[in-house]
Amino acid sequence: MENNRQFELMRSAARQKLEGADPVQLSVLTGLCWDGTIFDAETLGIPIRISWPECQISPELEMWHDLTILQYLANTKGTALIGKFLALSEFHSGGLAKGTSFDRDNDRIISRIGLHDPQTIWEAAAKLGGTELHEKSDLSFLFSFLPHIPIKLNLWLPDEEFPASGKVLFDASAENDLQIEAAGTAAAICLSLLERVIEQQN
Repeated sequence: MENNRQFELMRSAARQKLEGADPVQLSVLTGLCWDGTIFDAETLGIPIRISWPECQISPELEMWHDLTILQYLANTKGTALIGKFLALSEFHSGGLAKGTSFDRDNDRIISRIGLHDPQTIWEAAAKLGGTELHEKSDLSFLFSFLPHIPIKLNLWLPDEEFPASGKVLFDASAENDLQIEAAGTAAAICLSLLERVIEQQN
C-alpha cells in the first residue's frame, strides 16, 4: 500500500512538471517520435505509445517502469550522448546510490543471471533489443531504455574462485537527464526483465 502511495505521489509530481510542455520540443529533446497526438518509442525492446497530454503509456508497463519514463520526460535537458559510460556510483550524486538497495539488489540479480549458459543470456538480451559489444568482460550488451538513454551491461561469468559479477553503466549524459533514483530504477528494470526472459527460455 505504501509503495502504491509513493508511486502515485511521484507520478503526480512528474505529470505536473510536464503540464504545458511543448510535445514537439520534447520529441527533439528525447528522440521519441511525435505524430501530432502521441509519442512512439521503444523501451528495452518493448514498443510503446505515450498519449499526450494524458501521459498514459500503452501497453501497460510495470508501475516503476512507467514512472521512470515519465520522470525522464519531466526532467530531461536533452543532453547529447557523450559516448563515455559511467556506473551510478560515478555520477556526481553517485554517493547516494553506493551501497544502497539498488546496489545490493542489482548485484543479486547479476549473480543469478551469470549462472546461466552464455547463449541463453545472449538470446534473452537480444529479445530486449540488446546488441552485443566486445569488451574486456565475458559478455557485454547495449540496451536502449529510451532512444537517448542507452544502458550497458558488462558481465563476468563465475569461475572456480569468483561468483558472477557485473556492472550496469549509463552514458555520462544521463546524469544531467535522470535523477540518481530514476537511473537506479532503470538499471533494476533492465536486469529484472533480462532475468525474466532468461527464466522463460529455460
